Amino acid sequence: MDETAIYNNTSTEKIKVVTTDLTNNPIRNIPQINFHITAVVTVANDGTSLNTLMLDKRRTIKQDLVDNSNYTRLSFVQSNSGYMTKTLFSKWLKNIFIPAVDLNTSVNMNVRKKIGENENALLIIDGAPSHRPDEGHLLCEKSKIQILFLPANSSHLLQPCDVVIFKGLKSYLKQQLFPTKYESFIENVSDGLQISLTRKKIHNSFEYTYITPFKSPIPLPNLKTQTQLTEPIKKP
Repeated sequence: MDETAIYNNTSTEKIKVVTTDLTNNPIRNIPQINFHITAVVTVANDGTSLNTLMLDKRRTIKQDLVDNSNYTRLSFVQSNSGYMTKTLFSKWLKNIFIPAVDLNTSVNMNVRKKIGENENALLIIDGAPSHRPDEGHLLCEKSKIQILFLPANSSHLLQPCDVVIFKGLKSYLKQQLFPTKYESFIENVSDGLQISLTRKKIHNSFEYTYITPFKSPIPLPNLKTQTQLTEPIKKP
């Protein structure tokens, strides 16, 4: 699991536009409209993914945007800052991740069967302060979930979402036209996620970071201990 902040534009400079007022000043400088949202992506090494959680700092979210068929894999949550917080991370654990993998509450029992009823699920996250809620470890322990915190400054090497998923998403967004409406911005993000969250790319993200179960078709040969000592080297 990891999150990434997505902006429709990173520039704060004004742009020049042609207006209908041709008598005074037909070309005016207007500030660029900036949209910002945080996408929380959760992928598994079997190539599947959970619904993407979108942290939106707007206080009101249009219902038609949520109900739109193009956004069926997106869930919108209001965040004052537009970023992940300890409170939102706790809600993500309780309402999204744990119900998906817990043996007793799993909506899709196939997820837990793949893990194994007596095995622990592994949640890999970075060490951001927002990922360390007070009750987080206790919630996970009760549901047979172990948390693995990645070392500092290693996400670009060890975090599957960073290595493949987010890289492909942002590469796609850079190729799109500058959106002037929020709905168009969300549509671009949704399309980028659909392209990036394919089973093949999710598999690649774990393989490139070497976070994948080791299954050798041929057992390792038994190593025989050396019983005979070589003749010691004689000094000249």
